[in-house]
Parts: sequence; C-alpha cells; structure tokens
Amino acid sequence: MRDEPSATARFIAEHIVLLGPEDHALLEIPADQIEWTVRLLETCGWSRGALARKSSRAVSRLTERLSIPGVRTHYVLRKRIIEQEARKAISEGFRRIVIIAGGFDVLALRLANEFPHVRFLELDHPATQRVKRETLERYGSPKNLALAAVDLRHERIPAGDEPTLFIAEGVLMYFSEEEVGKILQSLGHRVVFTAIESIDGFRGSSRFVRRWLQWKGEPFRWAIARDDVDPFLRRHGFSLQRFYGSSEIRAQLPPRAAGRRIAEGEVIIVAE
Repeated sequence: MRDEPSATARFIAEHIVLLGPEDHALLEIPADQIEWTVRLLETCGWSRGALARKSSRAVSRLTERLSIPGVRTHYVLRKRIIEQEARKAISEGFRRIVIIAGGFDVLALRLANEFPHVRFLELDHPATQRVKRETLERYGSPKNLALAAVDLRHERIPAGDEPTLFIAEGVLMYFSEEEVGKILQSLGHRVVFTAIESIDGFRGSSRFVRRWLQWKGEPFRWAIARDDVDPFLRRHGFSLQRFYGSSEIRAQLPPRAAGRRIAEGEVIIVAE
C-alpha cells in the first residue's frame, strides 16, 4: 500500500455520502453515520458544500453506473448487517470489539458513544488511520475507543483472552489465501468478515474497476465460493454461524426501497 489513505476506503465513504439526503432517508442510514463520514472526508479536503452539490451527486451516480451498478446500496446494507452483528454481540455480553482495517468506517465511533462499557479498538495502516486520528483530534474521541497503527502483513493482531468480536469489513480480499488463514487463526473468538465470491470482484463490474485497483495498489488476491466457506473455516478452527449472501443482503432493504438495484458478488460471514 502507498503511504496515503486507502483509495477503496475513501471511495466507499465518498459515494455513501454522495447518495444524497433523499437516498439516505430512503435507505434509513443513521444520521450520525453520515455526519461522522462527512467529518472524515473534510479532513481529506472535501468541503460540505462540495458534498452537497447536485453535480457531485450526479458524478457519483455516473461513476457507479460505469463501474459497479448497485454498489453504493450494497455498501449501505453491508454496513447495516455488520452493525447488527456488533449489537448482537454486545447484547450477548461481549465487552471488546476490534475493527480490523477500519478505513473510513465510523461504526466504532458511533457505538463507543452509545456503549461506554464496551472497549473498542480500531487497527489500520498508518496512512489511512492518520485521517481518523486528525478527525478525532478535532471533534473529540470517546474514552473507550483506541486506535492502533498496524501492518497486517507483518504484525500480529492482539487477540487477547477476553471474548472479542473482530470485524474485518472489505479487507481480507486484498490478502492471499494463506495470509487470510493466518489472520483468522490469530484471532479466535467471533469474527465478522466480508469476502468476494470471484477474484474478478462484483458480478457485472467493469473491467476498469480491476485496472483502477491495480493502479491504486489494491488488487484483489483472495476469493471464496459459497460451498467452500464452511470447509475453509473448519481448517482454521472456526465454525460458520451465519452467512449473508445476495438474498440475505437484499432482505435488509427497507420496504420503500424494495426494487432497488444491489451489486452482487460479496458476502458477509460470521464465524466463531
């Protein structure tokens, strides 16, 4: 990775915000999720005015249509499911949540304020985490949230003995299968992670997406078919608890948005 924030992480943040207020309401995105994401993007140089412009939203719609149709809605629903899993773990007594490669995601920021009795640790590449550190310095950080810079290719994740929920959203596909196995084995406890079903990425995505990822130094290196998930997990000491494929992800759409297009090809896995 270059010494700059993850291009993919920034892309996701930008295009969720650029859905615009009407779609935010339609998809029932929490207001504090949008607000914290805007704050991170401001640290990167965006202005609120630019993010609110109709022309910016039009460019976002066009970018989606020419790259991965339906991907913005997929990202929204992906985050919704992961938040539900985090809340479920907290309700079951988990008091430690570790976000692996948090990027521009704001789940830990939001839940740390809501659940002061739960400890949150966010791990990320220093270049990407720099944006979040600067944002928290400006707006204040919850006392129960810690940030730690880590290079996942060379450093182990501090698992500890306390029951912990690990969240790895949109990150493991950038590692080899061997590296993914080692990361999972180092964790234990409960893990929520995303995976792509084909090394080509989302179904129906433009070939320019792969070229863009290569150019940004973030090519996909690992994918897994649905039938291979359970055996893969068992090899690394886990059992499959829940699997969210295309139909399960679509089920998260609010009724008013039922006919909305959603990109397919990425799944969410809960293992323990």
